[in-house]
Amino acid sequence: MKGVYNFVVAPLKSRYNNIKNIDGNELIVNTGIFNHHYVSREAIVKQIPTVGVTDINIGDAVIVHHNVFRRWHNQYGVEKNSRSYFDDETYLVTSDQIFLYKTKDVWKPQKGYCFVIPLKQTDSFSIESEKPLQGIVKYSDGTVEVGDLIGSLRLSADKIVVRYNQDTGKVTSVEATGKVVFTNGEDIAEAESAIYKIDSGLLSMSGNVLLVQGKSTISGNYLDMDILKNIANLSGNVKTTLAPN
Repeated sequence: MKGVYNFVVAPLKSRYNNIKNIDGNELIVNTGIFNHHYVSREAIVKQIPTVGVTDINIGDAVIVHHNVFRRWHNQYGVEKNSRSYFDDETYLVTSDQIFLYKTKDVWKPQKGYCFVIPLKQTDSFSIESEKPLQGIVKYSDGTVEVGDLIGSLRLSADKIVVRYNQDTGKVTSVEATGKVVFTNGEDIAEAESAIYKIDSGLLSMSGNVLLVQGKSTISGNYLDMDILKNIANLSGNVKTTLAPN
């Protein structure tokens, strides 16, 4: 079976991902069919569209939209399948319902999608567990570099190393070297190397530092910036060029 414009996929294991293994015992964490949090998003490609060009191949693992395998009840209480459903092992999905694909053991995003590692919230007064609109790029479609810190903040460089806490798996720091560029809103800082500590929100840059704020520039050897408080301090051969109003 082939689709003209659709991919044909099957669930990788099952339609739902609601079973956890705890000390060798299976625990069912949810039994509601409508809860999308427990719908499996992993699939295997059985056929590719006959029309169009794609980098996805038959047999590739893919991450699909949560509604593909989801069941639901209509207003009469009758259980229904999604529009993608053909049979239990056959689903028809469009290109924009596939976000990631795995080929030759490497995960790649579809064009138009990038995936980021969320950053732990450091504001003790916030009820959110993650920092809003900030993350470190893990999978890129080519529009940004893997390892870049993006969002309202962005950090890019020739080489970026992401450090993790071995116990929690959370990102603790980002180290950048070579043509480092840090963007915070309209402010831009350049340097030869930088270290950004996630929990404290402290950024340290060194080597030919240049800070651009509007039309004004400040240069020096070192820059220490508190991202949370938006306070910056330059030191070492500091020179300032102020633009007239």
